[in-house]
Amino acid sequence: MTLASGVVDGGGWTLVSFRNESGELCLELRDAAGKSSYSGGCGGWAVAEPGSGAYLDGTGPGGTEFAYGPLRETVGSVEASARGRDPVVVPARAMPSGSGAAKFFVMAFPDASTDWTYTARNAAGGVDRLGT
Repeated sequence: MTLASGVVDGGGWTLVSFRNESGELCLELRDAAGKSSYSGGCGGWAVAEPGSGAYLDGTGPGGTEFAYGPLRETVGSVEASARGRDPVVVPARAMPSGSGAAKFFVMAFPDASTDWTYTARNAAGGVDRLGT
């Protein structure tokens, strides 16, 4: 199921959701046609804590970097921060019903040269927990 799509640095991308053979929720970043995979993962979403580092970091088209993953219902946005960079904030988006998660986020960065830390925020701006 397609969750989101767009173009970054001239390359198209699509974020899809599916269940693997074990029934785990999977997210995968693919090309614009939804066929070739750049990055992705399945399961383990419940373990991400506030302020944790990498949260399903993966490559995208043309050397770009993406962060994405499922979120709890209480999350309103996800903020990425890195030394010497302006913070990047994206809103939480609703997951389709029956997917196993309430919301998800996806954000793109121009390159993979920076280590970003991701923090989930609730509607009031307080720290929430990444994951489901």
